Amino acid sequence: MALKTLVALSGGVDSSTAAFLLKEKGLSPAALFMRHPFQRSLDSDESERFWRESSEHKNIPVLTLGGEPDRRRIFWTPDLFPMPLDALDALRVARALGIPFGVFDAGPIFSRVVENWKSEYLAGRTPNPCVLCNRILKFGALLDLARQYRFDSFATGHYIQRTTSAGWKASACGLPPWLEGESPEAPAVLRGSDPKKDQSYVLYAVRRENLSMVHFPLAGMTKTDVRRIAREARLPIAGKRESQDLCFVPAGEVPSDFLRRISGPLETGGNFVSLDGTVMGRHGGYEKYTVGQRKGLGIGFGQRTFVQKIVPLRNEVVLGSYGDLARTEVSAVDSNWLAPVPVGTPFRAEVKIRYRSPAVGAEVTLRPGGSVSARLDEPRYGIAPGQSLVCYWKDRLIGGAIIAENKE
Repeated sequence: MALKTLVALSGGVDSSTAAFLLKEKGLSPAALFMRHPFQRSLDSDESERFWRESSEHKNIPVLTLGGEPDRRRIFWTPDLFPMPLDALDALRVARALGIPFGVFDAGPIFSRVVENWKSEYLAGRTPNPCVLCNRILKFGALLDLARQYRFDSFATGHYIQRTTSAGWKASACGLPPWLEGESPEAPAVLRGSDPKKDQSYVLYAVRRENLSMVHFPLAGMTKTDVRRIAREARLPIAGKRESQDLCFVPAGEVPSDFLRRISGPLETGGNFVSLDGTVMGRHGGYEKYTVGQRKGLGIGFGQRTFVQKIVPLRNEVVLGSYGDLARTEVSAVDSNWLAPVPVGTPFRAEVKIRYRSPAVGAEVTLRPGGSVSARLDEPRYGIAPGQSLVCYWKDRLIGGAIIAENKE
């Protein structure tokens, strides 16, 4: 009996190629598109027209969490929600591959991700919404759906590698004591082979127990490999452009403008101030800025000037030189671990303080309650509260936490 795999299909090249590879391996994929209200969608008339085009469009199941999946089935109709444009591409791919296709209405859960992003910015922090989305939605609710509908495994198009502790140890050397006694069957997550596409940074917060049933078909591949496979497989989205922006912010809209639009009137304008408190000018809203930012300040200072800190209580944006940004100590909270790191005893790791930042060696200490401190071997610049401190042991992702404040 073939194993059944639920694959998250976004309508992009990566997830579509992942679905193709799963089918090639005989893992009987079924595609699931995750719908939320911030996506570009057909309007009501276009949705109605699409639904009437053929009988196929009247048989798109909408999966829901809870209840008995075999007793009650819901099929998409235009009055449920408008059909997202990316869902049309995902449907085309599923039809081309000859695999089942369904939609999950993730609106309420995804709204939590957007609300968190908004509240973090208004608190003067710089969140990474992908971290929360992966934890509670892609590798949370969608995995729950896979279990509920009795799939054997779940897959995504992330550029990351998953193996077992034993499989990883076979090629690792010089293990620290806290990794030597790990269960051989425990899941181990490794960086993606392509440094430009590695997505391990945004997956550190996924619950470790949820990784056991996950496949990453693009492990070991580069974007060039994936594009080539998509073309050779004649997937209908092989030439589709890749989106680099926040998926919930409309194309062409500045994130700070989107934040204001969903928040209503904001009184966040205030002063640019120096590190000693001297007023240097005015800004139109502190939510437009992040620690380490130089461009787009909207005012000239006669020298290279960088955002050092956001102070929401006073609506202040603190400015200084690049050298003033240097930090070698980082504090973080709400940690999650994918390896049995010691508590209370410092351990060595490589850490990243932003998705695109290079890793640096550090001495990391996990404390009871989940807070973390890291002493970096070399200074890093622009360490922003709200971003994540993500830890690696060589090529293995071992965990991370949310940066709370910068210390020196």
